[in-house]
Amino acid sequence: MRDKGMPDHKTTAPGVVVAVGASAADADPVERFLEAFHLGEQCCVVIILQNREALDEEHFREKLRGAGRDLTPIADGAPL
Repeated sequence: MRDKGMPDHKTTAPGVVVAVGASAADADPVERFLEAFHLGEQCCVVIILQNREALDEEHFREKLRGAGRDLTPIADGAPL
């Protein structure tokens, strides 16, 4: 039975989810971790930032793109 709030399409959940909590006031450690951490195809990383308003989002996105990654916005029912 499908929940009414769930999307119609089938998704494959990642095999490993890595959750990282950090302060956006100093995002350098998170950037270094993501640059060094090698993800397999069945992995995803969820980043939870405290002091989100302190994040230089454009700089953070550039660093992630340089490491071959991108930010995906949070949305209800979005695949991981």
